[in-house]
Amino acid sequence: MLLLDELKGLAKEAKIQVQGKNKTELLNALRQSSQSQTGLDWNGEKGEAAANRDAHFTRKILERTGDCIRLSPAPLKLFERVHLVFYRSTEWTEKSLTMIVLAKISRRNFPEYIVSRSSAIFPSRATLLEFEAALRIQFQIDNILEFNGSPTLEKLQTIKDLCEKVYPRWKALLEQEQWKEEEHVYESGEGAYLRRFSPAWVYTRIIYKGLYPLARFKEYKREHELLTELLNQRLFHPARRGAWYQRKALLEEHYMWALTPWNGRSSEEAQKKYWKRIALRTCEEGLEDPDCHLIYHYDLQKRIIKLERALKVVKREQHDFGHLLLMKPEERVIYGIRVEKREEDSPGRNGSKVKVNDDMTAFSSSSSKRGRPTMWIDEREGEGAECRVESMCLNWYRDHGWKGYHSEGGIVRTLVSSTLL
Repeated sequence: MLLLDELKGLAKEAKIQVQGKNKTELLNALRQSSQSQTGLDWNGEKGEAAANRDAHFTRKILERTGDCIRLSPAPLKLFERVHLVFYRSTEWTEKSLTMIVLAKISRRNFPEYIVSRSSAIFPSRATLLEFEAALRIQFQIDNILEFNGSPTLEKLQTIKDLCEKVYPRWKALLEQEQWKEEEHVYESGEGAYLRRFSPAWVYTRIIYKGLYPLARFKEYKREHELLTELLNQRLFHPARRGAWYQRKALLEEHYMWALTPWNGRSSEEAQKKYWKRIALRTCEEGLEDPDCHLIYHYDLQKRIIKLERALKVVKREQHDFGHLLLMKPEERVIYGIRVEKREEDSPGRNGSKVKVNDDMTAFSSSSSKRGRPTMWIDEREGEGAECRVESMCLNWYRDHGWKGYHSEGGIVRTLVSSTLL
């Protein structure tokens, strides 16, 4: 419950040497210190001494937080469920109610809008409870993969176990939803919307997230099986189909030949060619799939060209994507004076001309030490001023009437992605 600065102050008072800067590492160091420290307690028992240490830390914490109140879990669970039903959330966070509180106290303001909603989102209470339980599992997996750094092998195994646990239920729900689709159970236009509140929607995302630990454990055959099942269903998470096609084709091109029986094929080369043809067909299916987003087409096209060359497909049968090629970018050449750091760390200048493209990547014939950024003379700031290559290029554009930002293409990607989506 302490803020990061408060936690650092507590660790400093306890004279705990910790290398980390985040709360998790500081908390672990404090716990370890509390468990390992011994006190000069000749008369007391060992357990009593440990209790005294814990009481000492608790007292120090309460001095910073003040009185604390623990909410009863039953009302808390009730409010969380009301939030889930009323706001129809498809994600679970530990701060689900925060936005409601901020809106009530006018710390967040939203435009007025007309609410038009049907009454029956969840067909039964059991479906609601399963949907809620699935969201909690999803949050647990997301918390491991996205919020706590690189996951350990133990945590990856936890994700794998969770995915295997929900897999049978996911398959059963897929059959039910497919039956609803074929029997037109949903009214026109409601099907895709209502499916977002099916436990199968959440389970599909959990299965998709479970592909990552399978890749890390090099269980490529099982990963390929799950990708095939994900692509065989068209009801849930259609926006991810392009990524599934990409990964499936990669596995078929590089790994599946060694993991499957040869079935009469005479040589290793014949087995590899067989799976490369399957990978080629997977890429073609991806381009033919109307749910495969346009942003995945370029990579699928590149893999098709690569596979056709490897399979020596005759020219008249090869795919031609020439009409889709982008126009070549305009090149600009910028010259500057690079500052060369000699072995004895005495500054020197290398007046060699260096070509710099629009993406601000420097290419130089003279070698520089790996990992150390190159430094250049900053002519706008006067004699002796130095700058990095990005600033040097931005100075050139300023001299020609432009104003720019160094963002590694992030602004352009954001604009293009927003337009496509």
